[in-house]
Amino acid sequence: MTRLLDFLWLLPLLGYFGGANPPHGHTSSSDGGLLSAVNLPGSLTAGTPLVKNPLAASTSTTTAHGLAVRPTVLTGELECLTAELNYSIGDIVDVSHWLADTGAAIGNLLMLKDATNLTLIIGAGFAPGFPNKTTFAVGNLTPGFWKLTVTPHKKN
Repeated sequence: MTRLLDFLWLLPLLGYFGGANPPHGHTSSSDGGLLSAVNLPGSLTAGTPLVKNPLAASTSTTTAHGLAVRPTVLTGELECLTAELNYSIGDIVDVSHWLADTGAAIGNLLMLKDATNLTLIIGAGFAPGFPNKTTFAVGNLTPGFWKLTVTPHKKN
């Protein structure tokens, strides 16, 4: 009985007894998913997005984000401007995983973030592999066919 009681203090933290998050998995940040999974309690404030329209290799773009602190989370979306790989004009693809704070560049794309600015650096030959929307075969994106929007967020 003592061993069972030793763990009762943990149940409210797991969401039992009306605690914060239910104990099952989530997939969206709106219901406590991805963002709470990385231990970001509270709310997030979005800063000024960096927009690269269209994407182009061998370029650098800097935007003041207006958050006054280094962003905690970056979210990214690619918007299709010219149909390719069975994506239609206006299709939006979440590429936030490209912006994860791993310290590595993804496909010759690198994001730098500090207390003032976001800087996007795109290397020469940038043409990341991307799955075809209907066949799932991997092809290369044509950078000029896509717009990238990166939105910084700070934890409140």
